[in-house]
Amino acid sequence: MVEHIADVVKEKLRVDPRENRRSMIKLAKEARRVKHVLSANQKVQFSVEYLINDMDFATMVDRTDFEQMATAAGFLQRLTLPIQEALAKAGMTVADVNSVEIVGGGVRVPMVQSAYVWDYLTLGLFP
Repeated sequence: MVEHIADVVKEKLRVDPRENRRSMIKLAKEARRVKHVLSANQKVQFSVEYLINDMDFATMVDRTDFEQMATAAGFLQRLTLPIQEALAKAGMTVADVNSVEIVGGGVRVPMVQSAYVWDYLTLGLFP
């Protein structure tokens, strides 16, 4: 999300925040907040005061945009990789698993809770 928003900032403000470490840290902090809010809401404002050169930045992000960014970044593929590795190390197949408990902040993301991930677990659709 941070890279996508950095592109939007560059387009809107005509300044690249990637050239300023403090600006990128501010974008990353706001991205964490926005991801958290999007787990419960459809839309949220992404805003950072004094982002770069004393300019403020704000844009709306909706859950669909976030999910597209995550898909483009390969998030879901990276999510299933540890499952594949754990099964291989244990010498098990998906059919041998009776239940799965997913923990961590990413669990709150509706996309993670979606049928896509559960298809991997229940149907064994590993790439």
